[in-house]
Amino acid sequence: MAIHKGFKVSAVDATGTGDCFIGAVLYKLLFKYDVGELGENELNDIIAFANAVGALVVMRRGTIDIMPTLDEVDKFIEKYKK
Repeated sequence: MAIHKGFKVSAVDATGTGDCFIGAVLYKLLFKYDVGELGENELNDIIAFANAVGALVVMRRGTIDIMPTLDEVDKFIEKYKK
């Protein structure tokens, strides 16, 4: 099973990172996948997405306005695929 190793970023503030990570996992589970049919590819996608959200969050200072948009997460993931 492949494991997503995360993204190397410069952290500014870790406040809320865990909450945003779990929120990202729940978003994918609730809106993108049928939980009964999760395979390795789906789990890797969920973890990569949640890692990207966490990476974006630690690069921001604060609590309420730190959650990235879906567009920001998608662009961040595309940037790191290259």
